[in-house]
Amino acid sequence: MYTFSKDDLEIRKQRKSRLSGNNPLAKKKIMFAAGFLTLVLLAGIWIHIVNSIAYAVTVNGKQVLICDNKEQAEQAVSKFLETKSEELGMAVTTEDRIEIKEIKVNKKDRILTEDIGQLLEQELNILVPGAAFIVNGEEKAVLADKKTAENLLERIKSHYTPVGKGITVVKVQLKENVEIAEKNVPVHKILDEEQAFQLLTVGAEKIVTHTVEKGESFWSIAKANNMSVKDLEEANPEYNPDKLQIGDEIKLVKMDPAIHVTTVAELTEVKKIPYGVTVENDSNMLRGKEKVKQSGKDGSKEFKYLVVKENGKEVDKQFISGTVLSEPVNKVVVRGTKLELASRDDGGSGSLRWPIRGSITSRFGYRHREFHTGLDIDGSTGDPVRAAEAGTVTYAGRDGNYGKIIRINHGNGIQTWYAHLSSYNVSSGQKVERGEIIGRVGSTGRSTGSHLHFEVRINGNPVNPLKYLD
Repeated sequence: MYTFSKDDLEIRKQRKSRLSGNNPLAKKKIMFAAGFLTLVLLAGIWIHIVNSIAYAVTVNGKQVLICDNKEQAEQAVSKFLETKSEELGMAVTTEDRIEIKEIKVNKKDRILTEDIGQLLEQELNILVPGAAFIVNGEEKAVLADKKTAENLLERIKSHYTPVGKGITVVKVQLKENVEIAEKNVPVHKILDEEQAFQLLTVGAEKIVTHTVEKGESFWSIAKANNMSVKDLEEANPEYNPDKLQIGDEIKLVKMDPAIHVTTVAELTEVKKIPYGVTVENDSNMLRGKEKVKQSGKDGSKEFKYLVVKENGKEVDKQFISGTVLSEPVNKVVVRGTKLELASRDDGGSGSLRWPIRGSITSRFGYRHREFHTGLDIDGSTGDPVRAAEAGTVTYAGRDGNYGKIIRINHGNGIQTWYAHLSSYNVSSGQKVERGEIIGRVGSTGRSTGSHLHFEVRINGNPVNPLKYLD
């Protein structure tokens, strides 16, 4: 038999006291636990009342809007795309990643239905069908459709294709590899045809470097590169245009078109062959008179070239052939050579020109007991002496008191003599023209100083030159 000791009885007594609720500490713990459970329950009820299940629409991971239910979210996206299609008059799409996720959200954070379109507009990249110009693998311009793009490409080719009389186009080709690709494109990138034409044919500005060579200036460089001097100066503010040095590297602003059209054409040009003039002298017709015996007519010659141009600018021109289509017919003019001098007591007839210009130091006629057969005209040694009229040199040499002398026969018994020369420019038998330099003033022979002795002889007899000079 097991017997309880005094200690066992005490322990049993304490346990009974705790279980019976007579312990104050135990009562406090029970009350705290009950209160905590009540708060948790109330918080859960409050959260459930304030928050609820909703659906978030995300674009590329970014939350854009929140809807009450999944169907509303799906309809919001579909409605937006449908509305954009109606606005643009074409089907639209997007490559953005759109997701609808279930979330819990505070009711006050819900998105009003009227705000949905605006929020999607800000975030979605709308794509529409288009046609892109791919030049050497790089997208250069986008148009609304393939037909418009193809028409533009033909327009560009036509723009640079030479037209006109005598031009036969051999070849038109694009320098670059150009493709037209149909694809969905952002709506803001679509250009109208005129915008695309300017972009592809004019292009954007490109900076290139030019090394200055001998003889170049800002003006010549600007002209050679289709720039104004002002634009060249603005692109190179570090250089003084007046102190440009060989080897300086200056910047040129050039337009860089995306497409270059190369054309090869055969150019046929007909050029005039001017007619010449044939002169026939008539000794029976007075000098100064002439008549047309035969009218002149230009000939023509056909030239063929092969011309290569790039975007309308000539880069090469090769001669192919030249063919005479018609020979020119020379104009024939009959010109009088008959010299007829008329003596007048009151002065010259104007038929002969003065051989030199100077004062008369001795006139025609008697000088004391001697008869002076010509005019002495003052001049300096070396001054040019000119033929008074056209004719043939019959003598150029020394002749006693005349010193160095030139005699010219003008026909019809008329001669002119030029004496006391220092040198000759002509020789016997040579034909000379009126006013041609035949010699130089001197003081050879019987002479007291530098001057020209000038005579006019008709049928061998000396006459007064003043009556026949201009």
